[in-house]
Amino acid sequence: MASVLAAQNAALFSGHYAGALTFPFDFQKTYHAVPFFWTTAVGSGVFPSWVPYQGVGSPLSMNLQSGLFYPPLWFFPAFGVTYSLHAATILQALHVALGALGMSWLARVRGLSWRYALLAGAAYQVSGGFFCNAEHPDIVRGYAWTPWLLAALSTRAGERSAFPLRTLLLPAFVYLVLTGAYPGQAMAALALSFVVLGAQLFEPGAPGRSARERLLGIAPRAGLVVLGLLMAMVHLLPPWLQRSEVLLARDTGNEFIWGLGFKNLFTTFLPYDADLLGGPRTMRSLFVTVPICAGAFWLDRRVLRAELQFVALLLAAGAMIHAGAVFGLVTRVIPPLGMSRFPAADYRALVLVPFVLLGVHGARHVLEERSRLWVHALRSLAFLAFVWAGCEIWRDGSALSDARAKQLAAVLLGTALVLVIGRFRSLGPRFGAVALAGLVIGDGYRLHYAVPEKWQVKPRKLDFEQMQGQLSAELHLSRTERPARREMPTFDGYLRGRYVLYDYAASDRLAGPFQLLSRGPLKPFVKRASSPVLLAEETVLDPLAPALDRPLDPSLGSAKAEAYGPGGIRYAVSTRVPAILVENELAFPGWTAARDDTGSDIESIPGARPLRAWKLPAGEYSLSLVFRMPGLRAAAAVSLAATAAWLTLLAAWRFRARAGPAPVPAAPEGLAP
Repeated sequence: MASVLAAQNAALFSGHYAGALTFPFDFQKTYHAVPFFWTTAVGSGVFPSWVPYQGVGSPLSMNLQSGLFYPPLWFFPAFGVTYSLHAATILQALHVALGALGMSWLARVRGLSWRYALLAGAAYQVSGGFFCNAEHPDIVRGYAWTPWLLAALSTRAGERSAFPLRTLLLPAFVYLVLTGAYPGQAMAALALSFVVLGAQLFEPGAPGRSARERLLGIAPRAGLVVLGLLMAMVHLLPPWLQRSEVLLARDTGNEFIWGLGFKNLFTTFLPYDADLLGGPRTMRSLFVTVPICAGAFWLDRRVLRAELQFVALLLAAGAMIHAGAVFGLVTRVIPPLGMSRFPAADYRALVLVPFVLLGVHGARHVLEERSRLWVHALRSLAFLAFVWAGCEIWRDGSALSDARAKQLAAVLLGTALVLVIGRFRSLGPRFGAVALAGLVIGDGYRLHYAVPEKWQVKPRKLDFEQMQGQLSAELHLSRTERPARREMPTFDGYLRGRYVLYDYAASDRLAGPFQLLSRGPLKPFVKRASSPVLLAEETVLDPLAPALDRPLDPSLGSAKAEAYGPGGIRYAVSTRVPAILVENELAFPGWTAARDDTGSDIESIPGARPLRAWKLPAGEYSLSLVFRMPGLRAAAAVSLAATAAWLTLLAAWRFRARAGPAPVPAAPEGLAP
């Protein structure tokens, strides 16, 4: 099974693995540049708490999309491998394969045979999110880890142990989702994990137990989810403490929330490039292939009861992805779920995974269960009506050409033949699922090669080895002052260590950088090379620009840069009277200043924000500034303690497994293949 899924992945992304293709748009911007920066820095022995080069500088921990604490990205500094665009492309393609394997594992956990697990994995590998969202690596990572998370959350009827190994792996999967996925997607997965746990209280076998017994049954998994959250505190807590610094969509005047509507239901089998859908194409597709869609129409009540936790997940995620009244109500109750304006991306994996699982169950029902002919006829008519309605809407919108319609008809015919022939002479149980898997793979080619621009583009020819050398040299260079920031739309700050007054979807999402990078009166000041300014002690700094525009008083003394780098800044100060020092640098909590001669701290002036300003005593001395991300050390301690607790649980489980026979899980009653 794994080899078939690997072959499917290799065929789909053969050009990407070979270096002839990569993923488009945002994938090649800060999604690559920021991890390139920190993997290079860490590989050269520098932990970059502050990024001084791009924009106006910013704390790396505030960028929740940097992947700083996502373990797979640490492979690159650990083994001295350059995080080139090709390496990033390979890593993303491997994540798609990882998602397919996770989907297959989930199907096995839910009692399906390896044939149907193959069908589930093959369908998920070509699901819409991996391709229409291909330019967003963190969203792809979220899609990849979601089935693993749900498999670890899942229960199996008749399972003797409350702590099988997959359950004990739950904190690791929670950590990987929280540190690797898009922030809104991670919060959605965390929240809806408790929907899955809640639904387990009402699954077959649960009602016969007391409320206390049922709660005790899910309490260990709920605790492990919380443990995974605590393991990820090093990633989550520092930016949460500084959440007032983050610009939300409403702060920039862009309050539109991207959700999915009724017409998006038809993207389960139709192309998502139809203009009638509206919104960005990256947020449109629910593609799961024709065979899976057909299977969803053959679900019976027995399966729906047995898979109640996934039915509940599908309904909850479907209500949230619409971004309507339910979304508004829930986000008022749980505000962190409303910080993202892309529910179409945040909840899509939580729709696709249960949809694929239920569709495979339905396909199995057709191939292996015997029902009356009229029942099959009604279900067939319902499915064909669904397909017909979608095709009519797409044709009315001029989005379904004759060529595309013929390709769809071929897949529909193939699906019908497999489902019909599979019911005779025991062909269905032996070969039906494998044949449907072949159709699923072919259907993926039909859909995704119809919209290649969202996941295929030729890479730029850049020498990342040379860039890595330049950046590493700059990180260790001892400068006396910061050079002037060049205003140009490049990511050379992240890639080469050059000072560039530009950023995209990274530091410019913070309030201070947004204000300084916009066309305001302070922008020319921050563009200059290091230009500390001394002002009279009584100067009013709110507003700041007029104070800086006044002629400087030379009698106050002088302040000149002596050293500048990612590790800190040092100024030579000479003042006859107490004064105010204003830097042409971004103010952010965590910056501290101290005299080198006495070690005494210098008081900052919050009223000068978004620039840094300090109350200087009179005298001649060196003033050293350093940045330490507030809360990072405490968060790291929490993460280390939680990780130690998890490793202790694993060791205890291993000890018990050696002491006695490992529990043998049983398939859900009535669902064994």
